[in-house]
Amino acid sequence: MNLNAYILAIIVLLGLSAFFSASETAFTSLNTIRVKKMAADGNRKAKRVLDMADQYERLLSSILVGNNIVNITCASLGTVLFVELMGARGITVSTLVITIGTLIFGEISPKTIAKERAESVALAFSGPLYGIMLILRPVTAVFALLQNALGMLFGNQEDGGITEDELMTIVDEAEEFGNIEADERELIRSAMQFDDRIVGDIYTPRVHVTAVDETADVEEVAALFQSSGFSRLPVYHETIDNIIGIVHVKDFYGMLLQDENLPLRDLAKPVGFIMENRDLARLMTALQKDKSHMVVVTDEYGGTVGIVTMEDLIEELVGDIWDEYDEVQALFRKVAPGVYMINGQAEVEDILPRFGLKTDEIEANTVGGWLTDILGRIPRKGDELALDAFTVRVERANPRYVEELRFVLKRPHATAVPTGKHEEG
Repeated sequence: MNLNAYILAIIVLLGLSAFFSASETAFTSLNTIRVKKMAADGNRKAKRVLDMADQYERLLSSILVGNNIVNITCASLGTVLFVELMGARGITVSTLVITIGTLIFGEISPKTIAKERAESVALAFSGPLYGIMLILRPVTAVFALLQNALGMLFGNQEDGGITEDELMTIVDEAEEFGNIEADERELIRSAMQFDDRIVGDIYTPRVHVTAVDETADVEEVAALFQSSGFSRLPVYHETIDNIIGIVHVKDFYGMLLQDENLPLRDLAKPVGFIMENRDLARLMTALQKDKSHMVVVTDEYGGTVGIVTMEDLIEELVGDIWDEYDEVQALFRKVAPGVYMINGQAEVEDILPRFGLKTDEIEANTVGGWLTDILGRIPRKGDELALDAFTVRVERANPRYVEELRFVLKRPHATAVPTGKHEEG
């Protein structure tokens, strides 16, 4: 065999190695729900893929046997080629070149591509792969016997469930065909993501907490209940960092009928505490255990960072709940072509992606907090920030936080991408 033939054979073998590696990853990452839909629509390749996926152990054995045969043959030919070219040194050079070539072209690259395009790769490769399964059937039958024996020895652990991605595919298709409504789909998605969220994602920051000093008189407390519209108020001792309980409007007005001189501390009910990095499942358990509708959120040092209520928890599942006392504020308003008014408390992930900004590395939760981090101080009215695609101007602010900002796109006819959350205009 001449050198050109060796080189051509090695290239072909690397291609086959890529084929087997991509096939393995494609069938491992396969979304069977999506493929079943394609099969139901009459796609013959999809039907074949499903049939092969149902024989996954046999399929995997065929892929591994084929890949090992190809890689061993490639290494052998590489050694012969480089020894013929370089003598004894060719063994070392061959090991380096063939190993690196196999890793890059036969493993990493094809697996990366197949991971992103699992269904497409599985459909494209199903034909030749099915033929290889038939050819290697005697060999894989032996492996199947060994696998069953080992399974009986160590015990089989069957997993008949479906993945989260597969479940969401079912939900998306159910909405597409009109079997469920969009709000029902969002409810399911929220429920699935519930354990991924933490208290720090939903609590009310301390600067927005309406609380009452334990020394406040009756008139002050009554006025606070009336102006806030809340049915419960945290009670603190000296500073809001030291919340000592919660007073309910029913208990407060009941007290007025009996003894106006009862100290607010004695009227307040005990309050629970939870750290901001706890997951929502633990928050729900805490609220249920204490039979409470509100807990105080603390940081790792024990300082008060805010409060979280049962309503906050429910809203994480079903969306915002408004009652007759809530002032519905638009977080995002279009006031002119390319000009938008943004509430400073709007969440970063709801607003900034509309304007082409990635939020992965932004630590702040709110747009006002994002601007505060950039400026290194609390923004003041009139502060401006110029970015590539738009400028930001602070329209309203107080000494503690930003209330409203104006976003102006530099291309007047451009439009921010809508998401449907508390929008006007």
